[in-house]
Order: sequence, then structure tokens, then C-alpha cells
Amino acid sequence: MRAGMVVVALGLSGCVGGDLIVGGDLGVADLWQKLDFVRGQGGELPDLAVLPDLVGFQPPADPYKEGTPRLSIGLFYEGGFSSQVALGDGSSFYVYPAGETLDIKSDSADKVEGYASSALNVAGGLGWFGCGVQWTDPHDLSAYKALHLALKSSSSSMTDVVIGMNSPTMASPTAKLGARAYGYTNDGAWHSISIPLADFAKASPNSIDPKRVGAPLVLLNSGAVKNGDQVKVDDVYFE
Repeated sequence: MRAGMVVVALGLSGCVGGDLIVGGDLGVADLWQKLDFVRGQGGELPDLAVLPDLVGFQPPADPYKEGTPRLSIGLFYEGGFSSQVALGDGSSFYVYPAGETLDIKSDSADKVEGYASSALNVAGGLGWFGCGVQWTDPHDLSAYKALHLALKSSSSSMTDVVIGMNSPTMASPTAKLGARAYGYTNDGAWHSISIPLADFAKASPNSIDPKRVGAPLVLLNSGAVKNGDQVKVDDVYFE
């Protein structure tokens, strides 16, 4: 899978419906502007393989290797993969409750890979935040060993970020683990962490069955937060 193909797909899928948020501003407008210039000059459109050079694609530190199982959940990742559950294809991204606790922006200048990271800005004045990817039907993730993601924050309230998964449905109790235990800290730098699925499977008081996952990624606050607090997310995949 070529990265250029990923950004085009994400750009065309952006929509908002109630509290359902799919896609978003991923810098695709800049891509179309440059393609329009090529058309205006009478030139031929470039092959998708060169599109990353047009929009500043940043290769990941751990690039995908052909033949290695790597799952993209269709969000927070624009690199290569062996399989993907795309947003809109039995998959949705929600901000809880009813889209009120987060204002999410893309940041093309500060990222770990791809075209942009996502900045999760606390909003709504409720003192907490939550968001997550939900699957209509449970998926078997037992072929993967770990959830990989990168986090960055300098907000004093973000001393930890809760990473969760739900099994077998989104309505099931969330298995929660703190990112700090895996190397994250709110020092204003990017931290790439890997959380073994085995840890979610033995989490207490709630755990998951890796063969029946209904929500592959849930992000929650650990302590009280206030409007304007921020954590950035990027480079999310299972491998």
C-alpha cells in the first residue's frame, strides 16, 4: 500500500454527522492546490507514488516491511500496512459525549510519520475527555502482538494518558492501561510506545479477548483536565 493512496482516501472520507467524526483536515487541500497547478500548466498528473513529495510525507521511524502483519485502524496513521479496517467500513471514530470533550486539529508541522499528527485539545469544560474507534462487528486481533502509538504533551494535567480497548463490543467495559508505564511522559517530546495485547488481555478489573475486539483504541484522561490541555497522537497501528 502506497502512502499517497492513503492520504487521498482519507481526504475523500472526511465528514461529520452528529457525534461521529470521520477523517478531518489532513492537509489534503494543499495537495489539490498543487495538482490543480499541474493541470493548469497542461502537464500530466503525477503517479500516486510521488504524491508524498508534494505534501511533505514523513516516513516513519519503523517503516512497514512487506510480509509483516501490520494493521491500520484507519486513523492516526498514514504509513504502509498489510491490512486495514477503514473508517466508514464498519468502523467509526467518536468523541464522547456527543463530540463535546475534544477539539481535534491536524498538525502537519509536528508529526512522527505521514502527513500530520492529530492534536487532541480538551474542550467542553467537563474536566475529562474521551474518544475512540468503534467497530460494528468484533475483529480478531490475536495475530498481532502489540498496539503501537506515539504521544506528545506538555500539559501539566497529562502526566498520564489512559489507553483502552473494548471487547467484544464498544458497550463492554473498557480495559484500561496507563501510557506512562510504557514510556510516555508529558515532557513536550514525542514518545513512541508499544503496549502488548497480552497486557490488555490480563488488565484488571476489565480485560479483553484479543479474538473479539469491538474497540481497538480508546483514549481517555487519567486525571482532571481543563479546556486547552492537549495531547498529540500519531503513528497508531497493530503489529
